[in-house]
Amino acid sequence: MARRSERDHQRPQNGINLLPVVLLIAAIPLAALAVAVVTNKKKKESPQQASPAAPAAETLPSGPNPFADIDNSPGGTAGTRTVHSNRAPVGLLQNPAYLAACALASEGITLVNEAEKARKAGDEDTFQRTGAVGRAKLDVAFERVGDWVLEIQDLYPNDQQVARVERELQRWDRARRKVRKVSGAR
Repeated sequence: MARRSERDHQRPQNGINLLPVVLLIAAIPLAALAVAVVTNKKKKESPQQASPAAPAAETLPSGPNPFADIDNSPGGTAGTRTVHSNRAPVGLLQNPAYLAACALASEGITLVNEAEKARKAGDEDTFQRTGAVGRAKLDVAFERVGDWVLEIQDLYPNDQQVARVERELQRWDRARRKVRKVSGAR
Protein backbone atom coordinates (compact mmCIF):
# COMPACT_ATOMS: atom_id res chain seq x y z
CA MET A 1 0.00 0.00 0.00
CA ALA A 2 1.00 3.52 -0.66
CA ARG A 3 1.78 5.78 2.18
CA ARG A 4 -0.40 8.71 2.76
CA SER A 5 1.14 12.10 3.05
CA GLU A 6 1.16 13.89 6.35
CA ARG A 7 -1.52 16.31 5.18
CA ASP A 8 -3.90 13.47 4.67
CA HIS A 9 -3.24 12.20 8.19
CA GLN A 10 -4.37 15.45 9.86
CA ARG A 11 -7.83 15.54 11.15
CA PRO A 12 -10.22 17.87 9.37
CA GLN A 13 -11.62 20.70 11.49
CA ASN A 14 -15.21 20.43 12.56
CA GLY A 15 -17.14 23.77 12.49
CA ILE A 16 -15.80 27.24 12.01
CA ASN A 17 -13.34 29.32 13.93
CA LEU A 18 -15.37 31.53 16.29
CA LEU A 19 -12.62 33.93 17.29
CA PRO A 20 -13.21 36.47 14.44
CA VAL A 21 -16.96 36.43 15.07
CA VAL A 22 -16.53 37.10 18.80
CA LEU A 23 -14.07 39.94 18.10
CA LEU A 24 -16.49 41.52 15.62
CA ILE A 25 -19.39 41.34 18.08
CA ALA A 26 -17.27 42.97 20.78
CA ALA A 27 -15.95 45.69 18.43
CA ILE A 28 -19.39 46.98 17.33
CA PRO A 29 -20.54 48.24 20.78
CA LEU A 30 -17.07 49.65 21.48
CA ALA A 31 -17.16 51.62 18.21
CA ALA A 32 -20.65 52.93 18.98
CA LEU A 33 -19.51 54.01 22.43
CA ALA A 34 -16.50 55.82 20.97
CA VAL A 35 -18.69 57.69 18.47
CA ALA A 36 -21.10 58.70 21.23
CA VAL A 37 -18.27 60.05 23.39
CA VAL A 38 -16.78 62.06 20.51
CA THR A 39 -20.12 63.59 19.49
CA ASN A 40 -20.92 64.42 23.11
CA LYS A 41 -17.62 66.32 23.43
CA LYS A 42 -18.38 68.26 20.23
CA LYS A 43 -21.84 69.18 21.51
CA LYS A 44 -20.38 70.52 24.73
CA GLU A 45 -17.82 72.62 22.83
CA SER A 46 -20.24 73.92 20.13
CA PRO A 47 -22.58 76.06 22.29
CA GLN A 48 -19.65 77.90 23.83
CA GLN A 49 -18.22 78.73 20.42
CA ALA A 50 -21.58 79.49 18.75
CA SER A 51 -23.00 81.69 21.53
CA PRO A 52 -21.04 84.85 20.58
CA ALA A 53 -22.15 84.47 16.94
CA ALA A 54 -25.81 83.80 17.80
CA PRO A 55 -26.84 87.45 18.42
CA ALA A 56 -25.32 88.43 15.08
CA ALA A 57 -27.39 85.80 13.27
CA GLU A 58 -30.68 87.13 14.68
CA THR A 59 -32.02 89.93 12.52
CA LEU A 60 -35.32 91.69 12.47
CA PRO A 61 -37.59 91.10 9.47
CA SER A 62 -37.26 93.81 6.86
CA GLY A 63 -41.01 94.17 6.37
CA PRO A 64 -44.37 92.45 6.77
CA ASN A 65 -44.49 88.77 5.95
CA PRO A 66 -46.38 88.31 2.64
CA PHE A 67 -46.97 84.64 3.49
CA ALA A 68 -48.48 85.19 6.94
CA ASP A 69 -51.93 83.96 5.82
CA ILE A 70 -50.62 80.60 4.57
CA ASP A 71 -50.78 77.56 6.83
CA ASN A 72 -47.48 75.68 6.72
CA SER A 73 -47.96 73.84 9.98
CA PRO A 74 -47.23 70.10 10.05
CA GLY A 75 -50.94 69.29 10.47
CA GLY A 76 -52.10 71.55 7.66
CA THR A 77 -51.72 71.29 3.94
CA ALA A 78 -48.88 73.49 2.76
CA GLY A 79 -50.09 76.52 0.87
CA THR A 80 -53.68 76.52 2.09
CA ARG A 81 -55.29 79.64 3.45
CA THR A 82 -56.55 79.42 6.99
CA VAL A 83 -59.08 82.26 7.00
CA HIS A 84 -61.97 83.05 4.67
CA SER A 85 -62.77 86.68 4.08
CA ASN A 86 -66.13 88.45 4.09
CA ARG A 87 -65.61 90.61 0.98
CA ALA A 88 -68.62 89.39 -1.01
CA PRO A 89 -71.88 91.35 -0.81
CA VAL A 90 -74.29 90.21 1.90
CA GLY A 91 -77.04 89.01 -0.48
CA LEU A 92 -74.77 86.89 -2.68
CA LEU A 93 -76.55 83.65 -1.79
CA GLN A 94 -79.94 85.19 -2.65
CA ASN A 95 -79.16 85.15 -6.39
CA PRO A 96 -82.37 83.99 -8.16
CA ALA A 97 -80.52 81.66 -10.55
CA TYR A 98 -78.71 80.04 -7.62
CA LEU A 99 -81.92 79.62 -5.59
CA ALA A 100 -83.71 78.05 -8.59
CA ALA A 101 -80.76 75.71 -9.16
CA CYS A 102 -80.79 74.74 -5.47
CA ALA A 103 -84.49 73.83 -5.68
CA LEU A 104 -83.90 71.78 -8.83
CA ALA A 105 -80.86 70.07 -7.32
CA SER A 106 -82.85 69.25 -4.19
CA GLU A 107 -85.43 67.44 -6.34
CA GLY A 108 -82.59 65.66 -8.14
CA ILE A 109 -80.98 64.56 -4.89
CA THR A 110 -84.33 63.23 -3.65
CA LEU A 111 -84.70 61.20 -6.85
CA VAL A 112 -81.13 59.91 -6.59
CA ASN A 113 -81.79 58.76 -3.02
CA GLU A 114 -84.98 56.99 -4.16
CA ALA A 115 -82.99 55.35 -6.96
CA GLU A 116 -80.38 54.15 -4.46
CA LYS A 117 -83.11 52.64 -2.28
CA ALA A 118 -84.57 50.88 -5.32
CA ARG A 119 -81.17 49.50 -6.24
CA LYS A 120 -80.62 48.17 -2.72
CA ALA A 121 -84.05 46.54 -2.91
CA GLY A 122 -83.02 44.87 -6.18
CA ASP A 123 -85.30 46.89 -8.49
CA GLU A 124 -82.85 47.74 -11.27
CA ASP A 125 -85.51 49.15 -13.62
CA THR A 126 -86.70 51.74 -11.07
CA PHE A 127 -83.07 52.54 -10.27
CA GLN A 128 -82.36 53.24 -13.94
CA ARG A 129 -85.49 55.36 -14.53
CA THR A 130 -85.39 57.36 -11.30
CA GLY A 131 -81.62 57.71 -11.40
CA ALA A 132 -81.66 59.06 -14.95
CA VAL A 133 -84.25 61.71 -14.06
CA GLY A 134 -82.36 62.68 -10.90
CA ARG A 135 -79.06 62.92 -12.76
CA ALA A 136 -80.69 65.06 -15.47
CA LYS A 137 -82.06 67.48 -12.86
CA LEU A 138 -78.63 67.76 -11.24
CA ASP A 139 -77.01 68.37 -14.62
CA VAL A 140 -79.45 71.20 -15.36
CA ALA A 141 -78.79 72.70 -11.92
CA PHE A 142 -75.05 72.66 -12.60
CA GLU A 143 -75.56 74.30 -16.00
CA ARG A 144 -77.68 77.08 -14.51
CA VAL A 145 -75.07 78.19 -11.97
CA GLY A 146 -71.80 77.18 -13.66
CA ASP A 147 -70.89 80.59 -15.11
CA TRP A 148 -72.09 82.44 -12.01
CA VAL A 149 -69.95 80.25 -9.73
CA LEU A 150 -66.85 80.86 -11.85
CA GLU A 151 -67.54 84.60 -11.75
CA ILE A 152 -67.92 84.80 -7.97
CA GLN A 153 -64.84 82.63 -7.47
CA ASP A 154 -62.84 85.15 -9.49
CA LEU A 155 -64.38 88.21 -7.86
CA TYR A 156 -64.33 86.99 -4.24
CA PRO A 157 -61.59 84.39 -3.71
CA ASN A 158 -61.52 82.78 -0.27
CA ASP A 159 -64.86 84.26 0.72
CA GLN A 160 -67.16 82.53 3.21
CA GLN A 161 -70.27 82.77 1.03
CA VAL A 162 -68.41 81.48 -2.03
CA ALA A 163 -67.12 78.59 0.07
CA ARG A 164 -70.72 77.74 1.03
CA VAL A 165 -71.71 77.71 -2.65
CA GLU A 166 -68.74 75.45 -3.45
CA ARG A 167 -69.71 73.03 -0.66
CA GLU A 168 -73.28 72.91 -1.98
CA LEU A 169 -72.04 72.11 -5.48
CA GLN A 170 -69.84 69.36 -4.05
CA ARG A 171 -72.91 67.89 -2.36
CA TRP A 172 -74.72 67.90 -5.72
CA ASP A 173 -71.75 66.22 -7.36
CA ARG A 174 -71.62 63.47 -4.71
CA ALA A 175 -75.29 62.71 -5.40
CA ARG A 176 -74.67 62.71 -9.16
CA ARG A 177 -71.81 60.24 -8.76
CA LYS A 178 -74.17 57.75 -7.11
CA VAL A 179 -76.03 57.36 -10.41
CA ARG A 180 -73.13 57.77 -12.84
CA LYS A 181 -73.70 54.27 -14.28
CA VAL A 182 -77.32 54.96 -15.13
CA SER A 183 -78.11 54.83 -18.82
CA GLY A 184 -80.36 57.65 -20.00
CA ALA A 185 -81.93 55.63 -22.88
CA ARG A 186 -84.70 54.03 -20.80
